[in-house]
Amino acid sequence: MTNEITIYDIKIPTQREEVCNRDNINRLLDNIKALKNNVLKFDTKEDIKESKQFKTNANKFIKEFKEFCDPLEEEGRIIAKTRSEVKLTLEKIVEEKLAPLVEREEKLKVIKNNLFIPSLNIDSCVAKKTNLILLNSYDWFGLKDEALPLINQSITFLDNELLGFEKAAKEKADAEEKQRLEKENLIKEQAKLEAEKAAANAIAEANKRAENAEAEAKRKVEQEAKDKANAEAKLKAEEEVKTKNKDHQAKIHNEILEDLLKYFDKINEEQAKDIIRLFASGKIRNLKITY
Repeated sequence: MTNEITIYDIKIPTQREEVCNRDNINRLLDNIKALKNNVLKFDTKEDIKESKQFKTNANKFIKEFKEFCDPLEEEGRIIAKTRSEVKLTLEKIVEEKLAPLVEREEKLKVIKNNLFIPSLNIDSCVAKKTNLILLNSYDWFGLKDEALPLINQSITFLDNELLGFEKAAKEKADAEEKQRLEKENLIKEQAKLEAEKAAANAIAEANKRAENAEAEAKRKVEQEAKDKANAEAKLKAEEEVKTKNKDHQAKIHNEILEDLLKYFDKINEEQAKDIIRLFASGKIRNLKITY
């Protein structure tokens, strides 16, 4: 173990009394705690390198201090407790001092891990781009020369993704609109065909009604003509019968006239005819002409 190990101006103990005496221990711890006041710079790569050296030196300090204390720990728990206090105190301070750098290195690691990773959807893509835009104005200290190009590269990748999502969304919307128009046109065409079919059916029904009406009218005319012909035939037949009866009656009446004039010499022809008319009209009781 060398006697030249230091962290800033704090020298590592080299004598047993320095870790066995509580005042000396408190003085060592106070010196270590005072490291909180040191300002670490992260503005350049060189600053970051020097700031990280703080942790390297602290780890080396802790290691050398452990090697120094190990032989002495057999003398009691005080030395072990002292070593533990020194270790924990120094580690906590190193962690606190380097926390800003660790934070930025973690963010940088996330950016690297997510670079060129496809987004699940457009919302995820927009969220990632929004986060990167915020990180673009983040104080990266000396890591900006590495972080900013990666951020811009990621944003460019996401912009291209957004174009792809927008194109896909537009193609989907166009396809849906095309499908909607095709469906609408199909409905219109079906409605047109149904209207034409209904019109054709209406015309056919109208024509059928007209044909039926015409047939009915023709039937009525024919029936009327037939009825008229039948009536005329009947009338003619009746007239013929009537004429025939009349001629028959006239013949009978003439025969009766001949007999009356033959057997009744005191009546003349006109009186005989009057008697025949009385017989024919039934005005003479119990007498009737048989035709």
